[in-house]
Amino acid sequence: MITTRKDTSILRNLGIPTTPITFTKMSGSGNDFIFINLVTHPIAEEYRKEVAILLAERRMSVGGDGVIFLEPLDTSKGEFKWYFYNSDGSVAEMCGNGSRCAFAYARAQGWLNDDGTGTLHTIAGLIQGQAFDERNVRIRMVEYRDHNDNVTLHTEGAVFIGATVDTGVPHVVVQVDDVDNFDVHTYGAGIRNHPLLAPRGSNVNFMERVDNIHGATSAGGGSLYRVRTFERGVEAETLACGTGFSAVGVHLVLSGRCTSPVAIKTSCGDIVWVAVEPINTNHKNHTGAKYNIYLRGDVDFIYDATLRLT
Repeated sequence: MITTRKDTSILRNLGIPTTPITFTKMSGSGNDFIFINLVTHPIAEEYRKEVAILLAERRMSVGGDGVIFLEPLDTSKGEFKWYFYNSDGSVAEMCGNGSRCAFAYARAQGWLNDDGTGTLHTIAGLIQGQAFDERNVRIRMVEYRDHNDNVTLHTEGAVFIGATVDTGVPHVVVQVDDVDNFDVHTYGAGIRNHPLLAPRGSNVNFMERVDNIHGATSAGGGSLYRVRTFERGVEAETLACGTGFSAVGVHLVLSGRCTSPVAIKTSCGDIVWVAVEPINTNHKNHTGAKYNIYLRGDVDFIYDATLRLT
């Protein structure tokens, strides 16, 4: 049993029962999430934002990059749905690493098909995926939109030339030298709030090519890039960002800078694979995209716990 020292009076004032909440903490390559099963804890939609803010704050509560409320829909078809909240309480349209964790969670709950396949319903669209075992998950990302190369952004006295692409949420991709020592917070915050990207703002990915690797995992071989991401909603750098990794992969392949699959080295040392595969039809899909985007890598169950709200 965990006890939060956060002031929970706002929950009582909203009429939210402060009964213990059982949750699962998971990590997707360093992105950590709090999962709450709506079957066992049917928290009404109008209360979820405040619950998410309460639980996601680090040091004084459980802590996480986001809080995900999940429910099964049609388990005979492997369908389930999430309600995703960033740590600041804002609603996220899509999260790649969160999706991978969600498939592993759904597998453990028995919500997926026997072969581990299923469909996750999100605001950004339907996410097809497969949990090969309790850790390794591959998902097909939502259709990318609006890939624009050679975008010039002035911020904090510097000039960056990068690309924009929407992989469920908006992203900027910028190549830099020595990404491990780059000031991600200063320049990430500046680009995230750039007037050119208003009103939605954008996540910001800083990348550096590290090496070529071949056959490092069963996913195949390709170019290895080190990526660091400043995330909108978290308003800080996170250890990983699945939609950001996908945006990097889309940009690199579509601009001819490398071939698929692209290997991404995360800040916690994991390797995540982004495959950019041509759609096997003679026509574009409804967004004009000619490629499907797949994200594959390992996730971790950190712990299950019950939180007592005092």
